[in-house]
Amino acid sequence: MVFDLDGTRQAARQRALPQGPELPPPQRRLQPVCAPGYTGRKRGEVVRTRTTLLQAHTHQW
Repeated sequence: MVFDLDGTRQAARQRALPQGPELPPPQRRLQPVCAPGYTGRKRGEVVRTRTTLLQAHTHQW
């Protein structure tokens, strides 16, 4: 059994969240899966690793 593992780093932008007395408290959905970093070629304040795993003999993701 052969697995092909691809750990691709992607940049994510963090723009200002709207704030106001009638709005719920702001919450970022990517916060648990992102870390500060720089990919070297794309703009972004945080990066995340998108890992895909391919089972080679059946080509199932």
